[in-house]
Amino acid sequence: MTDCLLFPAVGADETIAKAETTALQGGRAKDALCAVADDNTPSLRARRQWTMKIISTLLFVFVSLAVTTARAEPSLVIVVRHAERAAEPKGDPSLSAAGNQRAQLLADTLADAKPTAIITTQFRRTQETALPIVKKFGIEPTVIAIRRDALAAHIEEVVAAVRQLSGVVLVVGHSNTVAEIVAGLSAAKPMQLCETSFSNIFVVSPHAAGGAMLQFEYGQADPAPSVGCQ
Repeated sequence: MTDCLLFPAVGADETIAKAETTALQGGRAKDALCAVADDNTPSLRARRQWTMKIISTLLFVFVSLAVTTARAEPSLVIVVRHAERAAEPKGDPSLSAAGNQRAQLLADTLADAKPTAIITTQFRRTQETALPIVKKFGIEPTVIAIRRDALAAHIEEVVAAVRQLSGVVLVVGHSNTVAEIVAGLSAAKPMQLCETSFSNIFVVSPHAAGGAMLQFEYGQADPAPSVGCQ
């Protein structure tokens, strides 16, 4: 994944329009935004403010597009990996300080999307990633247990559960499940996430033509990806 400052080299309206067009076409928003990124680096705070504004706009576009469809729900599915975890305990660690910060940022990022249902696994790191959203919207998460020796079955169970829900569904998964969950809900086939990747958000509009998928990043940038993952 290339490093890109999500900050416009042109006017705000033009930048957001480019992102909206990409969203409606089911493309990758970051590609559209990188295409207009300025070489003159603005302040970090300004870049983050622009990133949040653009992400909120893209989510609004996707929600609006989904609402106009007359088909069965869910209208929108948002899939993320859990945030950064602590080193200990090995079996089921909580989030690290950076992870808790990312979890809060996720809640801020998805505020306009207004999730109505949440799916996590039994592990603390997924549940704590969702916790700020749980508190913000008063949602009781659905926990779908995962076993390392039954990943395919878990992914199928999550996809089936999502399709039974309504409204805007947030799924918090793991590096080895997120891409396949997205693929099961859309026409997209994203590359599996690297172990060091935490910043990706996948937004799926199941009833858009072809099952449109939008991918973008939020929060602290991930390290450069390894070969074969993003």
